[in-house]
Amino acid sequence: MLLAYVADIKIRAAKGDTSPPVYNAYVVLTGSMVPEIMPKDVVVTKKREAKDLEVGDIITFLSSDPRLSNIIVTHRIKAKYYDATTNKYTFQTKGDANNTADFTLAEDTNIIGEVIFKIPKIGYIQSILATKGGLIIVVLIPCLAILSYDIVKLGKNVKNK
Repeated sequence: MLLAYVADIKIRAAKGDTSPPVYNAYVVLTGSMVPEIMPKDVVVTKKREAKDLEVGDIITFLSSDPRLSNIIVTHRIKAKYYDATTNKYTFQTKGDANNTADFTLAEDTNIIGEVIFKIPKIGYIQSILATKGGLIIVVLIPCLAILSYDIVKLGKNVKNK
């Protein structure tokens, strides 16, 4: 799945298409959506038109709150508003575990997508990979093991001939 995602981005970039991908994945860092989505779960989102989103949908969006500048948030839609003069939608959102709704409305232009499914606890892998030690353990050691195996196998083949 990751390979298809990266290939899609690279192919579209080569064609000059810099629009956001249809599918994205994000690691949830906080407990604002507990019990539906736990910290370190990965949510996979699909880009949807704002007019197609409904109250109750869980969306991932770039926060408009000046206190949370450039923070990506995943919360549930509590209310949907349409402004006919600007032809724009805004959404009142709230984390399931939060006592109050979000301070600012989510603007339709900031919506990344609707959550279509979650992968529990896979965010821990991303946390490990983000460290140098984790990268060595997860990537370098398996590569060295495969290389060592191939060298031993090659040595046996040379020895038998």
